[in-house]
Amino acid sequence: MLLSIAGLSACDNLDLAAYKTTAKSEITNHVQGLTSSNYTPANWTLIEQRADEGKAAVEAAASKPAVDTAKMEAITDIDNVPKEESAGAFFSLQEAFDKGLLTKADLESIAYYHNDDSMPVYPETLDADIVKASIEDIKNNANGNKEDEMELTEELKAIILQDLCAKNSVPFKSDLINTFILAYYGTYNGCVVLSISYITYSPTITIGGVKFFINIYQITTWYKGNFYSLQEAYDSGYLIQENLKQIKVYYENGGIQK
Repeated sequence: MLLSIAGLSACDNLDLAAYKTTAKSEITNHVQGLTSSNYTPANWTLIEQRADEGKAAVEAAASKPAVDTAKMEAITDIDNVPKEESAGAFFSLQEAFDKGLLTKADLESIAYYHNDDSMPVYPETLDADIVKASIEDIKNNANGNKEDEMELTEELKAIILQDLCAKNSVPFKSDLINTFILAYYGTYNGCVVLSISYITYSPTITIGGVKFFINIYQITTWYKGNFYSLQEAYDSGYLIQENLKQIKVYYENGGIQK
């Protein structure tokens, strides 16, 4: 009889040891199911500390009910560690994805709405309604110093867009004429100054395997078929300081209202 009692006690001890091992594994698995980037470094260290303390409490438990209590208390303490405060914080898409705040499905949805207006347009041919006969006359009109000497006509817009597309090796279509120029800052000595949206060849970034088209806006100058930055146009003598002062006024007021 004494031998039987001793055998049962040894068996119970083995069962309790296995029960503790399982409980400690559950605590470890719970921590592994969390995303460390959702917590500050200090709070993630606190999670690891509470997990270790919980496993120590499980090991010290004298019965299966005590093991269950120690395990559940450890998991509750871990879940009570606050995540990193995101309210009022700004993240790039890449940062939000890396932190687990956005999923790939979220990115695909964002890209769908964003790229609807930003996707590069690769049209097929130049429409016949664009008047080509005046191209050389307009390009050669480089006389005079009066600001806004050359009206920003549909024909001139078409020529500038045609040159822009040729520069970037993309096709052209006239329905882009009224969308690629964001603002017009005047024409000086035949040098047209304007802000351009490069919708004809949007560069891209890829986040989480999802591609986003990025519009780039910049102030530029067009002179006889070529494009220059303001600095280049000034250095080349196409613009003088007085022109730059006037351009600055127009730029700060959103351009010339036509």
